[in-house]
Amino acid sequence: MTEPLSSSHPSLTSNSLGYLFVGLLCAGVVLAIAELSALVPLSGGIIRHAEYFVDPALSFAIGWNQVYSDMVSIPAELVAAAILIEYWKTLNNAIWITLFGALFVISSLFFVRVYGELGLFATAYNRSFLS
Repeated sequence: MTEPLSSSHPSLTSNSLGYLFVGLLCAGVVLAIAELSALVPLSGGIIRHAEYFVDPALSFAIGWNQVYSDMVSIPAELVAAAILIEYWKTLNNAIWITLFGALFVISSLFFVRVYGELGLFATAYNRSFLS
């Protein structure tokens, strides 16, 4: 007997189909943005494309959506990092949130080259634990 796709134990097929579907949606968006950038190369990313191709009001709305997204996701990431560290060290989470927030601000104030090197070393550090 086969189980439906909405069972409590998803199969490899349903996981693969879901991954494929979301991947195709993301690929479509990325390819559309790439086509817009090839057609009219603008500085400023998708916000400038919205202003050029649709309306400045859409560009304004996308800009504020990006600000709102950053205002929500950055604190959520800091809390998630503090909860992850709490697994190993039992200190107050406010200490970890303040430490990671300060590291985030300090690394954002550096030049792009230093920021890229920090990202490279952080990735190498993370990869060293995976192998």
